[in-house]
Amino acid sequence: MVKKVGVYGGKFNILHNGHMSALLKAYSSCDELFIFVMEDIKFEKERYSRFNIEYIPAWKRVRWFTEELKGLDNIHVTYIEHKNTYRLEDWKKGGDAMISYIKEHSKYSKDGKFNIMFSTEPSYDKTFKELYPFAEHTIFSKEFGLSATKILEDGIFNHLNDIPKSVRREFIKKIAILGGESSGKSSLTIKLAKYFNTEFISEYGRSHWDFYNGGLGKVCLLYTSPSPRDGATSR
Repeated sequence: MVKKVGVYGGKFNILHNGHMSALLKAYSSCDELFIFVMEDIKFEKERYSRFNIEYIPAWKRVRWFTEELKGLDNIHVTYIEHKNTYRLEDWKKGGDAMISYIKEHSKYSKDGKFNIMFSTEPSYDKTFKELYPFAEHTIFSKEFGLSATKILEDGIFNHLNDIPKSVRREFIKKIAILGGESSGKSSLTIKLAKYFNTEFISEYGRSHWDFYNGGLGKVCLLYTSPSPRDGATSR
């Protein structure tokens, strides 16, 4: 049986649950899936600045995928330079880069050609047929009515439940509460987390102390005692 190699490309400027749903469908439709994050730094910096968001580099978007798709075999994720001009010559440069990468990393394609091109854009059909006549264009419907542009326009904090946890962490504000011992920091942290419907991290020092059943002082002393060559003795 011929093994099917699939390709899914996009900017994924904000990876959302609609992307993930389509990608999992694509993964189930082929034997090996290549995900390409298209990078156009100038275009993306201008795009993010319009929404007052710090530029998210392509390597970080790749990391979102590797975290979300952990445990699934035969998935390759990388980023390539691809100018967002929609000119055919720029599409071809990006396509040549994809084929070159597939040729080097695929288990099943020796020449870099793939069997299926996945997307959610019917308007790409003509371009894909011209550039990749050897591949079928499979179009998925946009899930949940989501798009990266809509999320950015509405505000990310209005769509926290529409983006994966790996992405959500990039935008969640992190607050550290400092104070003296037994001053109510832990209780305040829990109450604030419940009030704002978010997560909290327990005080690590107390957990560490409980782990050693109160023997943490001796452990610390063992590693902080001066060495014998400093003129002190250690036990």
